[in-house]
Amino acid sequence: MKKADCFYIPNELSIQRLQNREGPPISFVVWAKNSSRAFDRKEDALRHIKWPKSTPTGVLIREWFDQFDDEGELPELDMQRIQSEGFGPEAHGDEKDPTTETRMIA
Repeated sequence: MKKADCFYIPNELSIQRLQNREGPPISFVVWAKNSSRAFDRKEDALRHIKWPKSTPTGVLIREWFDQFDDEGELPELDMQRIQSEGFGPEAHGDEKDPTTETRMIA
């Protein structure tokens, strides 16, 4: 089952989950009460929404947020792949630094 990146209640609430290339890896854009705000943490978004936990909709909102809890961590780097396919300094970590034997002219 694919996880929905949007939670929507017509004319009342809209939440979008965004995966960012730069900055925080995950952010949420919440539209409620005719205003839209962006949040980096689900706790801040829930505080802004102010939907009671005891209502069926409040339970659905929290379940929607909780389905993404296992995705919060970034995958580990595959250093062998980086060294074989990469081109930056991290790909040449075992090679000698070319600037170590240079002298500065004063």
